[in-house]
Amino acid sequence: MKWLVTGCSGFVGTNIVNYLIQKNEEVIGIDIKKPKINNIKSFKFIKFDLSVRKGLNDYINDVDYVINLAAIVSIPYSKKYPNKTKSTNVKIFRNILHNINIKKTKCIIFASSSAIYGDSLKNYEKKKISNFFSAYAQSKYLNEIDAKNFYKKYKISLIGLRYFNLYGSFSNANSRYSSVIPKWINNLIKKKVIIINGDGNQSRDFVHVDDIVKINYMLAKNFGKIKTFKLFNIGSGKSTSLKTLLNYLVKFSKIKKYKIKFRPSADFGVMESKANIKLFKQSFKFNFTKLDKGLKKTIQFYER
Repeated sequence: MKWLVTGCSGFVGTNIVNYLIQKNEEVIGIDIKKPKINNIKSFKFIKFDLSVRKGLNDYINDVDYVINLAAIVSIPYSKKYPNKTKSTNVKIFRNILHNINIKKTKCIIFASSSAIYGDSLKNYEKKKISNFFSAYAQSKYLNEIDAKNFYKKYKISLIGLRYFNLYGSFSNANSRYSSVIPKWINNLIKKKVIIINGDGNQSRDFVHVDDIVKINYMLAKNFGKIKTFKLFNIGSGKSTSLKTLLNYLVKFSKIKKYKIKFRPSADFGVMESKANIKLFKQSFKFNFTKLDKGLKKTIQFYER
């Protein structure tokens, strides 16, 4: 089978492409950045700006499965550049939808986000959403609407995954927009100050990228056999405070001396985040990676 992975050079995309290659699948990857994967016969990389529709059909009209990860994903960046974020993310997904071969493609898995819930703990998939904390969140919600309408018109399976806080191998630790786990691991290793926004009592639902990879593959294969539109929250269903997270990282990295600096919380922050995964668990048997195991594996990756 032939797979298309957009955003193939990013954190999640790199992990998914590696997994598909190990499964002996044929993979086409599209991104504006060069991937970390080279000289693999079953992997073809195409440098292409997916926000531009012209010429896209030549690359994606012969694929069986699509995993769309291409997007501007940083909430702080989307706060600074809301119009660009919203326009780019909507264009990318619409261009993909309108250039696939609906007679060939069996299923499209697309990345949505828990950001669409804002600070609400009532994060079940059928919840009506009207207020958005960021342009990124709004763009992901618009992707979901486009997917639902496309399914109604063409009867092709579209599955949206509302990801919570992802972490693991290949996550960028050096960007100003890096997420907390790779940034803190990197700072511990390099003996830099650990910056905590707020008091550290904020809690998040952390889910390891290995789980994301397996879920994408499982759902594509499953829903490729039927025609449907579905949305799933994807998280561990457990919430961990930032203070507890840091204690874990210090313990597992065995670093004894480190410095912490507290600073005011960002205006886009939420106090608590925990995925309601009842619908996903009712539909599939899946064991999520325990946080301690996932953190140990992630630390090993950055210590290499």
